[in-house]
Amino acid sequence: MDNEPNGRRLHHWIGKDRTADIAELADTIAAVGKLFNHDGVIVQLDPTGKLIQLNLAGLRAFIDQHICGVRLVALDNGWQWQRQYFTYQFEPRQRPNPMHWPPLDETEPDATVLDEIYWHELAPRLPRAQSFSPV
Repeated sequence: MDNEPNGRRLHHWIGKDRTADIAELADTIAAVGKLFNHDGVIVQLDPTGKLIQLNLAGLRAFIDQHICGVRLVALDNGWQWQRQYFTYQFEPRQRPNPMHWPPLDETEPDATVLDEIYWHELAPRLPRAQSFSPV
């Protein structure tokens, strides 16, 4: 956690509409502009000009580096407040407890969100990597 975004894009996970939140996070990741869709595979360009396929752990690291959430936290028993920037932890999704009603809000994206973005949501939002052959 940090007091500055350090060049990262801000994203707010609302936690009320999972589908909309996933789409918004995927849009935010795509807007960074450093990932591409190469025949349905998420890739990035390395400094030497080669395409590097991003696996799930690589996507998580990319999100940590380029995306952050923000929240207000109380200091001094609520007499002062401060913005706090944080990276998403993508913890495993907890099973719902039928004893809790209404269900608890999802305050951050979980591991299944990361999977959904990686496998289904992100690649179609990315610019395509195309091969051009010299004529």
